[in-house]
Amino acid sequence: MKSKTPINLIYSADLFRELMPHPRVLTTKKNICLKMTRPNMMVAYINLNTDESKGYKATLRTDEITLDNFIEEHKVTDLGKLDNIDLGILWIKYLAGKAEVRVEMPDMDLKKIQFRVVDGCTMAYNYDRHFCDRIPQVLSMLPHFESYLKLNRNRLENINALRSFG
Repeated sequence: MKSKTPINLIYSADLFRELMPHPRVLTTKKNICLKMTRPNMMVAYINLNTDESKGYKATLRTDEITLDNFIEEHKVTDLGKLDNIDLGILWIKYLAGKAEVRVEMPDMDLKKIQFRVVDGCTMAYNYDRHFCDRIPQVLSMLPHFESYLKLNRNRLENINALRSFG
C-alpha cells in the first residue's frame, strides 16, 4: 500500500517542526507570515495595509490546516521552498473560500469584521457580535473592502444598537 505523503515530505514536516522559531511564526522573504497555531496546525497570513491613517488594519489569512497538508500543498521539500508562498497564492485561497480578509477597526463599535467568499458572493461577519452581511459580489481587492467599510460605517459603528432591536 502506497503512502499518500512522500518520504521527503514527512522528513520536511519533522524538520519544519524543529526549525520553526518561537513563538512559532516565520516570515518569508515575501513577507508572508507562517504560524503554527497549535501543534501540527498552520496558517499563512500577510498584512494588506500598512497605512495606519486609514483607521483600520487588514490581514489576509488562510484557514488553519495540518502541517502535513500544508507541506504537501506547497510542496515544501526544504525550508527555502517556503519563499515560494506569495500574496497571489493567498488571494487564490481567498477566492476559493479557503482564506479570509480580517479587518480590525479600533475606533468603531464593531472592532473587527471578516470577509469570506461563499457561493460566488462575499460574506462579511463577526460572530462575537452576531453580525452577518451577504454582499452579492466577490470583494477581491483592498479598495473593495475600503469601499464596503465606508458605505456601511454608520451601520457598523452602531452594531450594538441594531442588535438590541433584533
